[in-house]
Amino acid sequence: MVSSSILASWVFRVEASKIAPHSVSLLAERSVLALQFFECHLQISVAYAVKFRRMVPRRSAQDWLLEAVAFAALIATFAMVFGHWQRLPQFARRGSQGSLSIMVLLNAGVYLLLTVAAHFQQLINIPFEIDRERPEVRQLLLQMTIVLKTVLMVLLAGLLWMITHTPMGRMRSAARGFLVVFLIAMLAPTIIYVRKLGRFRK
Repeated sequence: MVSSSILASWVFRVEASKIAPHSVSLLAERSVLALQFFECHLQISVAYAVKFRRMVPRRSAQDWLLEAVAFAALIATFAMVFGHWQRLPQFARRGSQGSLSIMVLLNAGVYLLLTVAAHFQQLINIPFEIDRERPEVRQLLLQMTIVLKTVLMVLLAGLLWMITHTPMGRMRSAARGFLVVFLIAMLAPTIIYVRKLGRFRK
């Protein structure tokens, strides 16, 4: 290997880098190898970026609409407890504001958990093994988490409204009706999406 730290000796270094019998400059060969390495690395990087982009599911207009509804329901629960506590009917204040505040914070925790699960789909538990790398599966898992999050946020906002606006004497019957609606609203989309995912069993 020939090395030099003097700029003026560049020409001599080019001549000294020739090796018999073909007398091809090592600097030229090194330039070609560097260019080939750069082109290969660029192709691999572009291919990985394209593959990664295909793996990430994209939200449709309907998905964004459901996301907006879920977020609005979450904000409504905060507004009902922290923004309009003094305007609630007297019977609505039979419990402490702290207990309702815990309920709202738990609601926010569920919202964050489902949002994270939409990005890290390995957190979603399916009763059978599926090919999670397929774009169709990733899209279905994204849609399922968005739908379940929206339904859950709307139902919990409705539950909080019912607690704060229903007199004590009617609370028991209202709670039974809400429980039936809650079970149907949560089980129906879950069953539908699990059946769709069943087509991609391993």
